[in-house]
Amino acid sequence: MKKETSMEEFEKMYNEKDIDGLVNVIANETDTPLYAADLIMRINDKRAVEPLIDILNDESLNIHNRDIAAMALGPLGDSKAVEPLLKHINNPNFDLRDDIVNSLIELKDPISVDPLIKLLDDPYGHLRARAAHALLIIGDKRALEPLKKLFKDKDNNFPDYDGIGVDKDYIEELNQAFDEFEINPREMKNLEW
Repeated sequence: MKKETSMEEFEKMYNEKDIDGLVNVIANETDTPLYAADLIMRINDKRAVEPLIDILNDESLNIHNRDIAAMALGPLGDSKAVEPLLKHINNPNFDLRDDIVNSLIELKDPISVDPLIKLLDDPYGHLRARAAHALLIIGDKRALEPLKKLFKDKDNNFPDYDGIGVDKDYIEELNQAFDEFEINPREMKNLEW
């Protein structure tokens, strides 16, 4: 069994900006990939994008490791990550899909609009709320009618995911943002509808 990376080793990789070493941790370790991803995001080096995409696409790897790769892609801000993220947006693993949507929120790429619109019908309220948030941030006109329908549906209560309550304040924030959008879209950042 391979030993996990120590804090001293992480410190050395961070100081040396050892992207390859950190990506290797994400791909191959079980207890420390999240810390490696955090360091990659802090270093913010685009060299990590391609190897992280490779991890995301490698179905022989543990889903947790692939999920962490998806999470790290958004903050790196490289549009090369959008298509690979979208390829996995319908994966049955909730955590992977959630981190994909979070990365798409950060990347703000209009090519993600149609897949995000489809997520507005997801059975998990948390993912519907995240998809709505992403669509509001991207500000593409294609999302207008689906968002209106979602936010005006009084029966849409964003049900819990496996007993984990969706933050009601988050849902209220989305509703307020949409109301504000309807009244004065120019005041909302990134919206050009």
